[in-house]
Amino acid sequence: RGAVIELDRKVGEAIDIYVNNRLVARGEVVVVEDRLGITMTEIIKAERN
Repeated sequence: RGAVIELDRKVGEAIDIYVNNRLVARGEVVVVEDRLGITMTEIIKAERN
């Protein structure tokens, strides 16, 4: 299923989502059926070199 990660944010707070030290998305911490989750609000486009 998914990975369990530790968050230092509260429900409703904004969060930056990184993969391999690269910002890939921004989101918001939410509760879904008594579980914490993240709703992605913005996908960051990759820069082309």
